[in-house]
Amino acid sequence: MQNDQTMMVYRFVNLNKDLVRVKGREGMTALHFASQIGEVDLLAEFLLLCQESIEYLTVRRETA
Repeated sequence: MQNDQTMMVYRFVNLNKDLVRVKGREGMTALHFASQIGEVDLLAEFLLLCQESIEYLTVRRETA
C-alpha cells in the first residue's frame, strides 16, 4: 500500500506532467529522488511520463 506522500506525488504529477523534468537542489529530478529512496512504482511512473529523464545529470554528473 502506498503512503500519503507517494499518493500526493502522483496527484501533483497528474496535474502537471512537466514536474518530472524540474531540477531541484544539486540538479536532482524527481526520478533521482525516487531512485534514492527506492520508490520503484514512482520510478516507473516518472519514466513513462518523461523517458529522457533517465539521461538527466545531477551537479555530480550522476544519473538516476
